[in-house]
Amino acid sequence: MDLTVVDPQANTYIKEGSAKQALKAAMVAAKRKISKYKEACAVIHHSFVPLPIESTGAMGLELLRFVRACQGKDGKKYCSYYNMDEQVLLQVLGAASLHQPAPVQRPH
Repeated sequence: MDLTVVDPQANTYIKEGSAKQALKAAMVAAKRKISKYKEACAVIHHSFVPLPIESTGAMGLELLRFVRACQGKDGKKYCSYYNMDEQVLLQVLGAASLHQPAPVQRPH
């Protein structure tokens, strides 16, 4: 698993359509991560799961599934956040995404 924080206001993601589609930046980042690590993971017989979160706090289904898996009956095997309230965990992850990106200057 790989937690990735992306800024949907970055030109890279705007060019991909993040201004028009919710979670587009997260989806693009996830696809890039999968492309980057897919082969290496296959060699060692592991899967790769990107967990993208946008700097706005928006997060994809993969991350929500991870949070819920941590709360499940087998959560303590896989997650150091076992028994943490789901809303608290989401707030922790959301806070981690709230870095202050450099201001983007756009031509007028």
